[in-house]
Amino acid sequence: MLVTLELTESITIPMDNIWINKRLDKAVSEEHAAKIRKSLFIGDSNVQSNLFNINKEGKIIINQLNEKARKMK
Repeated sequence: MLVTLELTESITIPMDNIWINKRLDKAVSEEHAAKIRKSLFIGDSNVQSNLFNINKEGKIIINQLNEKARKMK
């Protein structure tokens, strides 16, 4: 399925910085939300987005995500 750029401009990707920002106020206090937004804006290492998966053997796999919710290598 092809989606044009015009349609995707208003769509956020789950776990990208825009998606996180939209949900912060419901998830944490106003004070914590402000601190998280500041860290995301200045790009310090105080805040990270991580994806946790558990494989069939029960091993936990943790991948750090970038601001566009892509796995970092």
